[in-house]
Amino acid sequence: MLSDRDRVIVTFYGTNMSFTESDPGRPGNLIYDIANPPFPSPRYDGNVVFPGFAGLADVIYEELKPQLLRDFGIRGKQVIVTGHSLGGAVAGHVSYLMLRDGLLSKTDASGRRLEHRLVMLGTPRFVINPEGLGGLKSTWERNQSKAAISAVALEIKEDPTPLAFTSLGQAQLVQSFGKVHRISKNSLQDPKGANDFLRYHNGDNYIQYAKMLRDGQGR
Repeated sequence: MLSDRDRVIVTFYGTNMSFTESDPGRPGNLIYDIANPPFPSPRYDGNVVFPGFAGLADVIYEELKPQLLRDFGIRGKQVIVTGHSLGGAVAGHVSYLMLRDGLLSKTDASGRRLEHRLVMLGTPRFVINPEGLGGLKSTWERNQSKAAISAVALEIKEDPTPLAFTSLGQAQLVQSFGKVHRISKNSLQDPKGANDFLRYHNGDNYIQYAKMLRDGQGR
């Protein structure tokens, strides 16, 4: 987390696949979601959620909340929450809880309206929309009366991660939490990555993509 007088930035890194004893990472959250069925969670207002993403976000949120209030002075500041891959899913769930619990202010100290942001980079689409009822996304939109926070998802078409759960027969159910921006690998300069399958999932590629959008490119 970072903060200055006007804003707080909360970032979440993606899955660490090192599997070493000293740094085992947390790949189990993605595996857990694939192996276990989604369930309606009281924590998320009865909406159906993937257990791995939601469970990890719950643990992190309980650690973050007092720090944001006590150490980072979140009241009256713009909040930007972002994450890559699994970190993006955690960012989405944590943002939901922050909005619901009133941690995001409507205005700053001078009364100026605040626009908070959620930016997800190469994140598996995680909003479950059973029977077209809207699910988590609809509740998120209803909570916008508490504070304004926009959500965007950046996806590289050749990166398989954002659509990871659509291959499980849930294509008609799983949606993105925010407005989706998609580009082809051909739009990137010198894409980074160690192997073909997840090459375009590399975080450096998404940082490049974010900068392109900032500069009015890649829309």
